[in-house]
Amino acid sequence: MMTTKAATIVIDPAVALQFAIGRFESQAAFVRALAASAGKEVKSAHVANWLRRGHRGERGDGCGRGVSEEFAPHVEAISGVPCECLRPNVNWSQVRGRPQPAIPEGLLALAVSS
Repeated sequence: MMTTKAATIVIDPAVALQFAIGRFESQAAFVRALAASAGKEVKSAHVANWLRRGHRGERGDGCGRGVSEEFAPHVEAISGVPCECLRPNVNWSQVRGRPQPAIPEGLLALAVSS
């Protein structure tokens, strides 16, 4: 009998955020929706920073952190992109008390299997 190891799906947090933004007419519309969901001010500079951190990691090590922990649930709420894709270094199933929601098909196509 042969056993196989399940593939791990890896999505760059910046790619996940770009996908979330793409569900809106513009980045400005995304920022407005995010601010409304969070009930606080969000600036385009925040989003630009999250995109930058997602690609290279805060220490330049490639381990991107992506969207801040505070805003990831709001991005998930307005876009359907799971927090696990937006901020992978947080155990979101423990935070939310339920399993990860499904990854949207279009985003899944951008994932890398390892």
